[in-house]
Amino acid sequence: MWAEDNCDLVFLEQIFYKANFAIGFPMNSPYTRSFSKVMVELEENGLLQLWQRKRWRSCDKCMSGKQPGARVIGLVDLQSAFFVLILGLTLGVVTISAECFWKHKFKK
Repeated sequence: MWAEDNCDLVFLEQIFYKANFAIGFPMNSPYTRSFSKVMVELEENGLLQLWQRKRWRSCDKCMSGKQPGARVIGLVDLQSAFFVLILGLTLGVVTISAECFWKHKFKK
């Protein structure tokens, strides 16, 4: 629902992870079996997919003059990850060097 108002997000056309939903009932609830039966019927009849297409975001609201689809990720988009990697490696080398120096100097 939040993504419907945020046009900066892009949805992929392919479904690569099918989300399953669950509703919890107390242990030994008398409603569990009847609820499960109704949910299976809704799934088999295709009503869940129909409701999903009807209720989930359509791309019409955000597509005013924009080209649909995701943009290509470049090196500029990943530079912060490289900065963090270099910072971590540098911090690790400094820590190991200080530890070796400390151990060598005060080992007596």
